[in-house]
Amino acid sequence: EYDLVVAKTTATVDGRTAPAITINGSTPGPVLRLREGEEAVIRVTNRLPEETSIHWHGLILPGLQDGVPG
Repeated sequence: EYDLVVAKTTATVDGRTAPAITINGSTPGPVLRLREGEEAVIRVTNRLPEETSIHWHGLILPGLQDGVPG
């Protein structure tokens, strides 16, 4: 089971601090490794003021379920 929290925070890159959208406090988000056929429960909490989505690399999903909201 995995708990993911999407939130705004600040990030420092090359000495510059700027707003960033993170998953569990990091960008990119954490790597979730599963074996083929393994089941997982993934709970996503969105703490942003707008809708969000997560792009899942390595999973074949219908187009409406993967990408930008709306």
